[in-house]
Amino acid sequence: MAEITTKATRPIYMAAILLVVTVLARLPFRSEMLYHWDSANFALALIRFDPTQHQPQPPGYLFYVAGAWLLQRVVGDANQALVLEGILFSGLAVAATYLVGRKLFDGTVGAIAALLLATSVTYWTYADIAFPYVALACFSATLGWAAWTGKRGFLATAVYAVAGGFRQDLLLFLAPLWLYSLRGLDRRRAALCILLAALGALNWAVPTLYLSGGARAYIVALTAQSGAVAGQFSVASHGLSALANNVGDLARYVWYALYAQAALLIPALIWLAIERRLRLGQPENRHRLLLLGLWVAPVLLFYAFIHIGDAGYVFTFLPAVELVLAAALVWPLRAAPRAASLVLAAVVILVMGLNTGIFLFHDRQLTALGIREQDTRLRETISFVQENYPAGSVLLLASSSYRHMAYYLPEYSAYWINRDSTQSFGIQLPASATAVVLVDDDLSSLMAGQTQEISLPSGNTLQILQGRPGSWLTFGGQRISLEQ
Repeated sequence: MAEITTKATRPIYMAAILLVVTVLARLPFRSEMLYHWDSANFALALIRFDPTQHQPQPPGYLFYVAGAWLLQRVVGDANQALVLEGILFSGLAVAATYLVGRKLFDGTVGAIAALLLATSVTYWTYADIAFPYVALACFSATLGWAAWTGKRGFLATAVYAVAGGFRQDLLLFLAPLWLYSLRGLDRRRAALCILLAALGALNWAVPTLYLSGGARAYIVALTAQSGAVAGQFSVASHGLSALANNVGDLARYVWYALYAQAALLIPALIWLAIERRLRLGQPENRHRLLLLGLWVAPVLLFYAFIHIGDAGYVFTFLPAVELVLAAALVWPLRAAPRAASLVLAAVVILVMGLNTGIFLFHDRQLTALGIREQDTRLRETISFVQENYPAGSVLLLASSSYRHMAYYLPEYSAYWINRDSTQSFGIQLPASATAVVLVDDDLSSLMAGQTQEISLPSGNTLQILQGRPGSWLTFGGQRISLEQ
């Protein structure tokens, strides 16, 4: 009996170890300031939740905001609460990847896939910033495990319902995987699972509608958000050019996630071809490939034909990709001597080490250095404004940092400049304002020759435009001019 208990509990211990190690590896690199426009939206939502005001952006992500709100009660800081929630999700995703890999293949494949996911460069980065995308991997891996092992679909339905409260897009992305979990159920049980999923959706939908001022206001905001994305990026709106752009973005974001792991894609494709050709007749292998296909293919089609708006969206199917890479590594060594296992270990350690080095030392936006650079610039900009300009004495012009200004400097006048806009407009300085601060670097080119450059302690610079109260700033032709 003791031996049976040990074997039964060992996977849980391994999953717990992977979770704890992943969390501990992320803690030293977590961001200190809100990283992105959407990060500020989520921080503002902790003050007042209203998706119609993009606090946060529709559809609202109620459970994610609620989780951060609870953590904020403990840590006292909105950014740290959001980051800690992401770190926890990243650890849970790694543990879930191990568990689903162990069920689909074996413990070796599960462990390798989990380690590859843990050292994915962008997955590591996104766990350390205030972004909800790591939840995509957590719930997709957990649903994959539940769909394979769940008791008559009810466990998978519970995971699916909870996932929708954190990320409403998962209701679409994971629908095929959830429906797969209902295979073999009689009509009564299948109908019950569908009813439970619908009731689960009410847990986030009803509070979200209420806090948004009613269904009408929420639907208007959600339609505007989704319509803008589809109109700007979808194949239906722009044809083959949109398809090429979307596929290009998708490939680029997958590359950011894999980096050194991309070298394993060729053996992975060979393994998939062999599995499909030689073993498709075996029911277990057929179901395994079907589950992986339902996990990955629908999401890829959506991203290709509609839009993939951020590098974090690949996390929806990244655990499945890591499972395939791990299986491809292990497969040739099934009947190999012990020395081959040492080669496998060396390859895994090498790939993990290269990706860890890229995360730590590669000077790019989605790395540890990128996090630090963003922290430093935002902190110095806020300090400079507070130390040199009382509220009301300056106008802040911002592009990507506009929502940061709304959170960190709510008492200051700020204006958003949309770099993609072709419309002309004018902005009048507040009655007591004598200066304009260009918060973001990409705005400096719009006012060439008119500004004073200020050096910040880190070596970054800010552009300042001196004006008089009541002066007008005009924007047109990708240029800003000051009319005294």
